[in-house]
Amino acid sequence: GALSLARRFGCDVPRQLWYPSVAANVFLDRQPLSPVALALADERPGGRVYFMYPRSEGLYAGTVHFPRKEDEADPRLTDAELHQMLEGLNAAAPSLRLRERDVVRVYSGLLPVNNPGTVDLSEREAIHDHRRSGGPAGFFTVRGIKYTTARRVAERALRAAFHERRGTAMRYRTGTERHPQPMSLDLTRPEELFSTDFERLQPEIKRMMREEAVFCEQDILYRRTDWAQNPGTEQRVLKRLRDTMPLLQRSGARLADRTTHRTPPLTSRAQGGAGPGSGDGA
Repeated sequence: GALSLARRFGCDVPRQLWYPSVAANVFLDRQPLSPVALALADERPGGRVYFMYPRSEGLYAGTVHFPRKEDEADPRLTDAELHQMLEGLNAAAPSLRLRERDVVRVYSGLLPVNNPGTVDLSEREAIHDHRRSGGPAGFFTVRGIKYTTARRVAERALRAAFHERRGTAMRYRTGTERHPQPMSLDLTRPEELFSTDFERLQPEIKRMMREEAVFCEQDILYRRTDWAQNPGTEQRVLKRLRDTMPLLQRSGARLADRTTHRTPPLTSRAQGGAGPGSGDGA
Protein backbone atom coordinates (compact mmCIF):
# COMPACT_ATOMS: atom_id res chain seq x y z
CA GLY A 1 0.00 0.00 0.00
CA ALA A 2 0.89 3.68 0.16
CA LEU A 3 2.65 3.36 3.52
CA SER A 4 5.04 0.63 2.36
CA LEU A 5 5.70 2.48 -0.90
CA ALA A 6 6.56 5.66 0.99
CA ARG A 7 8.97 3.76 3.25
CA ARG A 8 10.80 2.43 0.17
CA PHE A 9 11.66 6.06 -0.57
CA GLY A 10 12.77 6.67 3.00
CA CYS A 11 9.60 8.52 3.95
CA ASP A 12 7.46 8.18 7.03
CA VAL A 13 3.73 8.78 6.76
CA PRO A 14 2.05 10.24 9.86
CA ARG A 15 0.04 7.41 11.38
CA GLN A 16 -3.04 9.59 11.77
CA LEU A 17 -3.11 9.95 7.99
CA TRP A 18 -4.15 6.32 7.63
CA TYR A 19 -6.05 4.37 10.25
CA PRO A 20 -7.93 1.62 8.37
CA SER A 21 -11.44 0.26 8.59
CA VAL A 22 -13.34 -2.07 6.28
CA ALA A 23 -16.39 -1.17 4.21
CA ALA A 24 -18.36 -4.03 2.67
CA ASN A 25 -21.27 -4.71 0.35
CA VAL A 26 -22.66 -8.09 -0.63
CA PHE A 27 -24.26 -9.35 -3.82
CA LEU A 28 -27.02 -11.79 -2.96
CA ASP A 29 -28.79 -14.57 -4.83
CA ARG A 30 -32.16 -13.11 -4.00
CA GLN A 31 -34.98 -11.53 -5.95
CA PRO A 32 -35.00 -7.76 -5.24
CA LEU A 33 -37.61 -6.62 -2.75
CA SER A 34 -38.49 -3.68 -4.99
CA PRO A 35 -37.73 -2.45 -8.53
CA VAL A 36 -36.14 0.64 -6.95
CA ALA A 37 -33.43 1.05 -4.32
CA LEU A 38 -34.50 0.79 -0.68
CA ALA A 39 -33.13 1.94 2.67
CA LEU A 40 -34.24 -0.41 5.46
CA ALA A 41 -33.40 -0.12 9.15
CA ASP A 42 -32.47 -2.81 11.64
CA GLU A 43 -34.55 -1.46 14.51
CA ARG A 44 -32.74 -3.40 17.21
CA PRO A 45 -30.60 -1.31 19.61
CA GLY A 46 -27.45 -0.27 17.75
CA GLY A 47 -28.89 -1.48 14.43
CA ARG A 48 -27.84 -0.03 11.08
CA VAL A 49 -29.60 1.25 7.99
CA TYR A 50 -29.00 -0.99 4.97
CA PHE A 51 -29.26 0.11 1.36
CA MET A 52 -30.56 -2.49 -1.08
CA TYR A 53 -30.12 -2.04 -4.80
CA PRO A 54 -31.89 -4.31 -7.32
CA ARG A 55 -30.09 -5.94 -10.24
CA SER A 56 -31.27 -8.37 -12.88
CA GLU A 57 -29.39 -11.31 -11.35
CA GLY A 58 -29.81 -10.53 -7.67
CA LEU A 59 -29.57 -7.90 -4.98
CA TYR A 60 -26.78 -5.64 -3.72
CA ALA A 61 -26.87 -4.79 -0.01
CA GLY A 62 -24.67 -2.67 2.28
CA THR A 63 -22.71 -0.68 3.19
CA VAL A 64 -21.44 -2.12 6.51
CA HIS A 65 -18.31 -0.91 8.29
CA PHE A 66 -16.02 -2.94 10.54
CA PRO A 67 -13.04 -1.74 12.61
CA ARG A 68 -9.45 -2.79 12.07
CA LYS A 69 -6.32 -2.48 14.20
CA GLU A 70 -3.86 0.30 13.42
CA ASP A 71 -1.45 -2.01 11.55
CA GLU A 72 -4.08 -4.31 10.02
CA ALA A 73 -4.70 -3.79 6.31
CA ASP A 74 -6.61 -6.92 5.27
CA PRO A 75 -9.84 -5.78 3.55
CA ARG A 76 -11.52 -9.19 3.61
CA LEU A 77 -14.43 -9.90 5.92
CA THR A 78 -14.04 -12.61 8.50
CA ASP A 79 -16.69 -15.31 8.73
CA ALA A 80 -17.92 -13.72 11.96
CA GLU A 81 -18.25 -10.29 10.29
CA LEU A 82 -20.17 -11.75 7.36
CA HIS A 83 -22.48 -13.57 9.77
CA GLN A 84 -23.06 -10.32 11.66
CA MET A 85 -23.85 -8.52 8.41
CA LEU A 86 -26.37 -11.16 7.31
CA GLU A 87 -27.96 -11.12 10.75
CA GLY A 88 -28.47 -7.37 10.46
CA LEU A 89 -29.88 -7.65 6.94
CA ASN A 90 -32.35 -10.30 8.10
CA ALA A 91 -33.42 -8.06 10.97
CA ALA A 92 -34.00 -5.18 8.54
CA ALA A 93 -35.76 -7.36 5.93
CA PRO A 94 -36.99 -10.60 7.58
CA SER A 95 -38.49 -11.90 4.33
CA LEU A 96 -34.99 -12.33 2.87
CA ARG A 97 -34.09 -15.16 5.27
CA LEU A 98 -30.47 -14.93 4.24
CA ARG A 99 -27.87 -17.61 4.80
CA GLU A 100 -24.20 -17.61 3.87
CA ARG A 101 -24.92 -19.77 0.83
CA ASP A 102 -27.01 -16.89 -0.57
CA VAL A 103 -23.93 -14.64 -0.79
CA VAL A 104 -22.68 -14.64 -4.38
CA ARG A 105 -19.86 -12.16 -3.84
CA VAL A 106 -18.49 -9.93 -1.10
CA TYR A 107 -17.16 -6.52 -2.13
CA SER A 108 -14.92 -5.10 0.58
CA GLY A 109 -12.21 -2.48 0.83
CA LEU A 110 -10.42 -0.14 3.20
CA LEU A 111 -11.59 3.31 4.28
CA PRO A 112 -9.74 5.73 6.59
CA VAL A 113 -11.02 6.49 10.09
CA ASN A 114 -10.12 9.14 12.64
CA ASN A 115 -9.08 6.69 15.36
CA PRO A 116 -7.74 3.12 15.11
CA GLY A 117 -10.09 0.29 16.00
CA THR A 118 -13.21 2.36 15.26
CA VAL A 119 -15.59 3.03 12.38
CA ASP A 120 -15.46 6.80 12.92
CA LEU A 121 -14.94 7.53 9.21
CA SER A 122 -12.68 10.37 8.13
CA GLU A 123 -14.75 13.10 6.52
CA ARG A 124 -12.00 14.91 4.63
CA GLU A 125 -9.28 13.90 2.23
CA ALA A 126 -5.62 14.60 3.05
CA ILE A 127 -2.56 15.42 0.92
CA HIS A 128 0.77 14.98 2.69
CA ASP A 129 3.87 16.72 1.29
CA HIS A 130 6.81 14.56 2.40
CA ARG A 131 9.29 17.40 1.84
CA ARG A 132 7.82 19.14 4.89
CA SER A 133 8.76 16.19 7.10
CA GLY A 134 12.28 15.60 5.78
CA GLY A 135 11.40 13.49 2.73
CA PRO A 136 12.20 14.10 -0.94
CA ALA A 137 10.73 17.10 -2.74
CA GLY A 138 7.88 16.29 -5.08
CA PHE A 139 6.75 13.18 -3.18
CA PHE A 140 3.17 13.22 -1.92
CA THR A 141 0.81 10.78 -0.23
CA VAL A 142 -2.87 11.29 -0.98
CA ARG A 143 -5.67 9.90 1.19
CA GLY A 144 -9.06 9.81 -0.48
CA ILE A 145 -12.35 9.10 1.23
CA LYS A 146 -14.96 8.30 -1.44
CA TYR A 147 -15.56 8.16 -5.18
CA THR A 148 -17.76 11.26 -5.31
CA THR A 149 -14.88 13.53 -4.25
CA ALA A 150 -12.10 11.71 -6.13
CA ARG A 151 -12.00 14.18 -9.05
CA ARG A 152 -11.66 17.17 -6.72
CA VAL A 153 -8.93 15.43 -4.69
CA ALA A 154 -7.04 14.64 -7.90
CA GLU A 155 -7.17 18.32 -8.90
CA ARG A 156 -5.81 19.38 -5.50
CA ALA A 157 -3.02 16.79 -5.67
CA LEU A 158 -1.96 17.90 -9.17
CA ARG A 159 -1.95 21.56 -8.15
CA ALA A 160 0.25 20.72 -5.16
CA ALA A 161 2.62 18.63 -7.30
CA PHE A 162 2.98 21.22 -10.08
CA HIS A 163 3.44 24.01 -7.56
CA GLU A 164 6.27 22.01 -5.97
CA ARG A 165 7.89 21.41 -9.34
CA ARG A 166 7.53 24.85 -10.93
CA GLY A 167 7.24 27.13 -7.94
CA THR A 168 3.89 28.53 -9.07
CA ALA A 169 0.39 27.19 -8.64
CA MET A 170 -0.87 25.71 -11.90
CA ARG A 171 -4.53 25.91 -12.86
CA TYR A 172 -5.68 22.38 -13.53
CA ARG A 173 -9.23 21.20 -13.89
CA THR A 174 -10.55 17.88 -15.07
CA GLY A 175 -13.52 17.55 -17.39
CA THR A 176 -16.97 17.43 -15.84
CA GLU A 177 -19.14 16.70 -18.87
CA ARG A 178 -20.39 13.25 -19.77
CA HIS A 179 -19.07 11.79 -23.00
CA PRO A 180 -21.46 12.74 -25.84
CA GLN A 181 -21.55 9.10 -26.99
CA PRO A 182 -22.22 6.55 -24.22
CA MET A 183 -20.75 3.08 -24.41
CA SER A 184 -22.77 0.96 -26.81
CA LEU A 185 -22.13 -2.20 -24.77
CA ASP A 186 -24.36 -3.12 -21.85
CA LEU A 187 -22.00 -2.82 -18.87
CA THR A 188 -24.42 -4.42 -16.41
CA ARG A 189 -24.78 -7.85 -18.07
CA PRO A 190 -22.22 -10.01 -19.93
CA GLU A 191 -24.54 -11.47 -22.59
CA GLU A 192 -23.76 -8.72 -25.11
CA LEU A 193 -20.05 -9.22 -24.52
CA PHE A 194 -20.40 -12.80 -25.77
CA SER A 195 -22.73 -12.07 -28.69
CA THR A 196 -20.89 -9.05 -30.14
CA ASP A 197 -18.40 -9.76 -32.91
CA PHE A 198 -14.73 -8.92 -32.37
CA GLU A 199 -14.68 -6.06 -34.92
CA ARG A 200 -17.26 -4.11 -32.91
CA LEU A 201 -16.11 -5.28 -29.50
CA GLN A 202 -12.44 -4.35 -29.77
CA PRO A 203 -12.96 -0.59 -30.33
CA GLU A 204 -15.35 -0.46 -27.36
CA ILE A 205 -12.87 -2.16 -25.04
CA LYS A 206 -10.09 0.12 -26.30
CA ARG A 207 -12.27 3.14 -25.60
CA MET A 208 -12.98 1.87 -22.08
CA MET A 209 -9.24 1.47 -21.49
CA ARG A 210 -8.57 4.99 -22.74
CA GLU A 211 -11.43 6.88 -21.07
CA GLU A 212 -11.96 4.89 -17.86
CA ALA A 213 -8.34 4.48 -16.64
CA VAL A 214 -8.21 0.73 -17.21
CA PHE A 215 -4.81 -0.73 -16.32
CA CYS A 216 -5.58 -4.44 -15.95
CA GLU A 217 -8.25 -7.07 -16.40
CA GLN A 218 -9.57 -6.63 -12.88
CA ASP A 219 -10.38 -2.98 -13.63
CA ILE A 220 -12.84 -4.09 -16.31
CA LEU A 221 -14.18 -7.12 -14.45
CA TYR A 222 -14.82 -5.57 -11.04
CA ARG A 223 -14.52 -1.77 -11.24
CA ARG A 224 -15.96 -0.62 -14.59
CA THR A 225 -18.63 -3.24 -15.33
CA ASP A 226 -20.83 -5.85 -13.65
CA TRP A 227 -19.77 -8.55 -16.10
CA ALA A 228 -18.15 -10.69 -13.39
CA GLN A 229 -20.66 -10.21 -10.58
CA ASN A 230 -21.67 -13.87 -11.06
CA PRO A 231 -18.62 -16.05 -10.24
CA GLY A 232 -20.10 -18.78 -12.44
CA THR A 233 -19.44 -16.75 -15.60
CA GLU A 234 -16.30 -14.97 -14.40
CA GLN A 235 -13.79 -17.19 -16.20
CA ARG A 236 -15.81 -17.10 -19.41
CA VAL A 237 -15.85 -13.28 -19.32
CA LEU A 238 -12.11 -13.21 -18.65
CA LYS A 239 -11.42 -15.49 -21.64
CA ARG A 240 -13.55 -13.32 -23.90
CA LEU A 241 -11.66 -10.21 -22.83
CA ARG A 242 -8.29 -11.87 -23.38
CA ASP A 243 -9.34 -13.13 -26.80
CA THR A 244 -10.55 -9.63 -27.69
CA MET A 245 -7.59 -7.65 -26.39
CA PRO A 246 -4.23 -9.45 -26.41
CA LEU A 247 -2.81 -6.31 -24.80
CA LEU A 248 -4.81 -7.05 -21.65
CA GLN A 249 -3.49 -10.61 -21.54
CA ARG A 250 0.12 -9.40 -21.74
CA SER A 251 0.00 -6.35 -19.48
CA GLY A 252 -2.67 -7.61 -17.07
CA ALA A 253 -1.06 -10.86 -15.93
CA ARG A 254 1.40 -9.28 -13.52
CA LEU A 255 -1.12 -6.77 -12.20
CA ALA A 256 -3.75 -9.49 -11.84
CA ASP A 257 -1.42 -11.55 -9.68
CA ARG A 258 -0.80 -8.55 -7.46
CA THR A 259 -4.51 -7.85 -7.05
CA THR A 260 -5.32 -11.48 -6.31
CA HIS A 261 -2.57 -11.61 -3.70
CA ARG A 262 -4.09 -8.67 -1.88
CA THR A 263 -7.68 -9.93 -1.87
CA PRO A 264 -7.71 -13.69 -2.59
CA PRO A 265 -11.08 -15.42 -2.80
CA LEU A 266 -12.17 -17.42 0.21
CA THR A 267 -13.15 -21.05 -0.20
CA SER A 268 -16.80 -20.39 0.67
CA ARG A 269 -17.37 -17.22 -1.36
CA ALA A 270 -15.70 -14.77 -3.69
CA GLN A 271 -14.40 -11.48 -2.35
CA GLY A 272 -13.59 -8.51 -4.55
CA GLY A 273 -13.11 -4.77 -4.22
CA ALA A 274 -15.33 -2.49 -2.19
CA GLY A 275 -18.01 -2.53 -4.83
CA PRO A 276 -20.78 -0.10 -5.58
CA GLY A 277 -21.02 2.87 -3.28
CA SER A 278 -18.50 1.95 -0.62
CA GLY A 279 -18.34 4.94 1.66
CA ASP A 280 -21.59 6.31 0.22
CA GLY A 281 -24.08 3.54 0.86
CA ALA A 282 -24.80 0.69 -1.55
